[in-house]
Amino acid sequence: MRMDITKKLDEPGFQVIPVRWVVERFFAWLGNFRRLAKDYELLTASSEQVITVAVIIMLLNRLF
Repeated sequence: MRMDITKKLDEPGFQVIPVRWVVERFFAWLGNFRRLAKDYELLTASSEQVITVAVIIMLLNRLF
């Protein structure tokens, strides 16, 4: 996986950064799941699995 870091522009005011809104929208969707609202898990592997289940549920909701 390749990661690009976007630089903050020097001009004042609101500006749309190309990829950031996609990531922020995804995190907002994950925020709809109650178990992901707070960090309840002790292990990071458990948190990753809960996120995986949440993404599967979101994809299934789009299909049906």
